[in-house]
Amino acid sequence: MDRTRRSLPDTGKRFTVKARVMGSEGFTSGRHYWEVELAGSREWRLGVAAESVERKRDVTPTPKTGVWSIGRWGDVFNASASPPSPLPARPIPGRVGVYLSYESGTVSFYDADTKSILHTFAGNKFTEKLYPLIGIADENHWLRICSGSAPGV
Repeated sequence: MDRTRRSLPDTGKRFTVKARVMGSEGFTSGRHYWEVELAGSREWRLGVAAESVERKRDVTPTPKTGVWSIGRWGDVFNASASPPSPLPARPIPGRVGVYLSYESGTVSFYDADTKSILHTFAGNKFTEKLYPLIGIADENHWLRICSGSAPGV
C-alpha cells in the first residue's frame, strides 16, 4: 500500500477534516442499492450524503447535517442519528447493503450475508442530489463498493 501523502488541489468538494469520500454518481429519484465490503475494518462509516454536506469542518454526521449512515468504531456499532442509535448486538457483518428509495424518503442498511435489516432512516423528504458516502479511519484496512441485489425490497 502506498502511504505517500499527496498535495492535491481543493476542489471545494474534497473532505478536508475526515477521511471520507462520496460516490461520483448522485441520485435525485428512484431506488438504488449497493453493497460495501468491509474487509475486517474496525473503524468506518457508510451511507448516503446530500450534495451540500459540510466538507471543511468536523460536523457530526446525522440526517440533520445531510448524512444518513451507520458506522463502527471498535466495539461501538451504531446509526448516526441524534443521539446515536446503537445497532443490534450481533456479529458485525463483513458486507453491508445500502438501499436508497428517494421518493419514499428512506435509507436502509442490511447485513448483505444474511439479508437482515440493520437500520432504516425513514420519513425523510429528500430535496437535493444524494451520493454514496464512505469513510474509513483504520488505515490498515480498506472498503470496497460492490454490486448486489436488494433483499426483497
